[in-house]
Amino acid sequence: MIQIKNAAELQKMRKACAISAAALKAGGEAIEPGITTAEIDKIIYDFIVRHGARPNFLHLYGFPATACISVNDTVIHGIPNKQQQIRPGDIVSIDTGCKIDGFNGDNACTYACGKIDLEAQRLLDAAAPGETVTVPAQVELPAVTAEELEQVLFRDVLGEARTHVGGTSARRSNVKLSAASINEYVMNSGDVFSYNDVVGQRTAARGYQAAPAYVQGETVDEIGGGICQTSSTLYLACLRSNLEITERYAHRYVPAYITAGMDATVSWGGPDYKFTNNSLYPIKIVTIYENNYLTVRILGTNVDGTSVKMTNEHLSTTPYETVYEDDPTLAPGTEKVKTTPYTGYKYRTYRNVYDANGKLISSAYEATSDYKSRNKVILRGPAVEPADGGAQIPTDTTEPTTPVEPTEPQDPGVPTEPAEPGAPDGGWTIQTPEQDGQQTAEGQTGTGTTGESELSTDVLPQDEPFV
Repeated sequence: MIQIKNAAELQKMRKACAISAAALKAGGEAIEPGITTAEIDKIIYDFIVRHGARPNFLHLYGFPATACISVNDTVIHGIPNKQQQIRPGDIVSIDTGCKIDGFNGDNACTYACGKIDLEAQRLLDAAAPGETVTVPAQVELPAVTAEELEQVLFRDVLGEARTHVGGTSARRSNVKLSAASINEYVMNSGDVFSYNDVVGQRTAARGYQAAPAYVQGETVDEIGGGICQTSSTLYLACLRSNLEITERYAHRYVPAYITAGMDATVSWGGPDYKFTNNSLYPIKIVTIYENNYLTVRILGTNVDGTSVKMTNEHLSTTPYETVYEDDPTLAPGTEKVKTTPYTGYKYRTYRNVYDANGKLISSAYEATSDYKSRNKVILRGPAVEPADGGAQIPTDTTEPTTPVEPTEPQDPGVPTEPAEPGAPDGGWTIQTPEQDGQQTAEGQTGTGTTGESELSTDVLPQDEPFV
């Protein structure tokens, strides 16, 4: 089916194609004896990024480069590398593309390095621009007219999520800025949303600040720290809207601001969060940042009155250990906490769909989130020299930390352990249908504690930063 684009969308398509074509031209002009395919790829990458776009080949299906560069008998999808040098007489095919403002551009061309053999030149000449060819197209009119669509467009709140934004002022600023990037974003039926594409690269030039983030399991200050709270809040809103989740990754450690199993971590050039508008109507993302609370709403058209309640099942707990490291810079007999701990947890989440009358229609496995543990590291100063000359080992004066299992705030009006799932009522906790004896996705009867909340209990030590 042909989707008719409006003037603004067509302009975005032209922009993406123009950047892609210009980047391809820059790469082709760089071809000369001795240059490597990796160097050509870098030229194309720099051109695309410099013009505010993102390479759409990079990391697609695991592809490691910006352009496919195929030399001579490499038919297609050649991978650039530092060892492959272009030689006189080589035929070099370059295929590249970029994405900007939600639209892709894709261009390819074949170049000759100097003089090539006559047959190869004849083939290249035959492929040169020539006559205009008319390709017939079959236009299929949409099932819903514009007039009909206007009456129901964005009339319903399909789902929403709300989280408290804590941490440093820099972190809160990053959350607010990333939320503004997705506010009022509209998706037609079938469109795929990419968080990294829409929000863009988090840089100081764009207003992002250094705030706590996880890097290789360690908590460090990084530009854009905290923006995962926006992606996580969006993820939960999408689940409650019954949208199709295309790509999602759990955090390394259990987050403090949202129910376990309902978070989505992102990183520029790494994990992304993606979902598809699988409804028949357009949807719009609306974000509200107010009084240190972030609300994400998905507006659309709910034709059948269905609703979604997410539940989770606690599978396992991995306690952390306390580890001591000697630190001669500390005063004798003193200790200092170097790394705050995390207890590891494993959760399984379910998507429970209800009809307009509050009757459970289906309950399906959604995802498994395996949060790692992190040991508590305590630095220990030198032993105290007692009066009798013997060495005295410093004692641990730190209060022992007992691992706390994540819990959700309870609505006094909702029983903790109902006999079976009831209709969505805005309560904090609900039991999965598997606890009524039905089989789980892995063929086991679920017995763990479940629940959904917008504000989960902070299971981290009080001095651990929000990330």
